[in-house]
Amino acid sequence: MRVEYYDRDDIKSTTKSNNTPVTEADTKTETFLREGFLRLFPSAAFIGEETEGESGDWRALPILHREDGLFVPDCERQVIVMDPLDGTINFKMGKASRKPFAIMVALFEKGKTQAVWIYYPLIREFLFATKDVATCRIRISENGSFGEPEKIFLQEQSDKLALQFSIVGLHTDHDRHMAKARDIFHEALPFFGALEEVFCVAESLYDLLVVGRVGAWSVPNYSTPWDIWTTGFLLERAGGVMVTADGKNYKSCDATGHVAARTPELAMKVCSALSESGFVSA
Repeated sequence: MRVEYYDRDDIKSTTKSNNTPVTEADTKTETFLREGFLRLFPSAAFIGEETEGESGDWRALPILHREDGLFVPDCERQVIVMDPLDGTINFKMGKASRKPFAIMVALFEKGKTQAVWIYYPLIREFLFATKDVATCRIRISENGSFGEPEKIFLQEQSDKLALQFSIVGLHTDHDRHMAKARDIFHEALPFFGALEEVFCVAESLYDLLVVGRVGAWSVPNYSTPWDIWTTGFLLERAGGVMVTADGKNYKSCDATGHVAARTPELAMKVCSALSESGFVSA
């Protein structure tokens, strides 16, 4: 991502079909990433939020197929899934907020996750994991040198941890967003110290894995490959859990949303609240 696009009032922006913004930084970053990964993996296919995600129903992509009811990337080739700018709302708010955003990429081979990389430009940190390496963090200095990888393990659960959420379609109206969330998550709130709205899945992942103050997060009405095939793998490789909002395997990407948590018990409490509220069917 080029620095010239951050914290600019004149950056071009439109609204997508799910009522979320997309800027020229999103689309140009995706083009840049595709060109770079094609040099590394010349035969790879892509699933990107700003192209395949907006060209129609991503579930109909020929490089996806069903296996035991779940979506799986094509087993005959390498597939790269990417969100070029997760947290576009945070990105658009600029330096005044300093809210995080991230670049998220997952590599699949024979239908299985091989590696995931998430980069946070504002703090110059990478989170990554591979099929052979558990979740790690790398800090990048101002001169561009990489530090040593630090393994990340979820901390012991405390009595009160925040529950973060985002409800796509309501996030532009704070009062309605919070009121709806209180209705939905009412059953789960006794197990959490706070209810927080958040506009970036990668931000929630960082708060849960690295900061350690979040017990769970949920986007109860939205599931896409670039969001959950990246964050879910990193979370699991650090000892956490991700499920769809109906409590099933998150890898389906075909439910009404998802829940991520430190423990299966916390995930199920949030799923139960979603079911009790009638927001999703168990």
